Amino acid sequence: MKQNILSNNMGNEIQKTDANEVVGTGKSPLDKLNNLNSGLSAALSRMELPRQFSQLVLFVLDGSNSMTWDGTSGFSKGQEIHQSVVKVLERLQSSKNKASFDIGFWAFANESKEMYPVKQLKDYNLVKDCFNPCEFISDGGATYLSETFQSVETVVNDYLDEHKELNRKVLIILLSDGELHDYQEVIEMKSKFQSELVVFSSIFFESLDWGDNYEDWEIDEIKENLSNLASEEAYFLSTVDAEQIRKHMIQSVTKISNVLKIS
Repeated sequence: MKQNILSNNMGNEIQKTDANEVVGTGKSPLDKLNNLNSGLSAALSRMELPRQFSQLVLFVLDGSNSMTWDGTSGFSKGQEIHQSVVKVLERLQSSKNKASFDIGFWAFANESKEMYPVKQLKDYNLVKDCFNPCEFISDGGATYLSETFQSVETVVNDYLDEHKELNRKVLIILLSDGELHDYQEVIEMKSKFQSELVVFSSIFFESLDWGDNYEDWEIDEIKENLSNLASEEAYFLSTVDAEQIRKHMIQSVTKISNVLKIS
């Protein structure tokens, strides 16, 4: 009799478990559900969706001599841009919408060079490819942008014509660290070029030692000119910090892609 009572008491104790637990041993239903959700989330994060929209991102980067000066990290400003771009592309390549992005690069100074023609995001090798604009420029003694803008406009128009089957937009990320010698021509070209489908993001990559080369009013004028090349205030950044440049690039790309996904 005592043995039966003891057995019953032990059985009762096993059943006095948390409401989320299975009677006896093993994982609770809640734990199993959490594990299932975690596995599903991991699978979705690795999933690549087919092209949902067409977003072209063109990086138009200053490769003039001043971009070889040291930045805040101790590397040259050109190398800092390389590192920032790698992180931006790495972030985009991890997106499930990566098939929807096409990327191209141009460098400008006293000449215009196509660094990489437009190709799908996934085709970039972030270990081997160089995104330092100074490495593509032979004559960095001045900063002219109009020739590059003419080439970029042709590339953009061709892209928009070729991707009419889906929602499409183009983001031009312009970065310079100084005075554009053909600014008036460039601002006129931008005004005609900009549209609902073509958005400009502009970055003024300032230097640590401006005082040796420019007066304060000259720096303010350069900043204002570059801000005028952005489609709106939210697409303009002025900074000496390459990390802030990376964040601004990501924010600009994300803002455009969110509009495309909603459309």
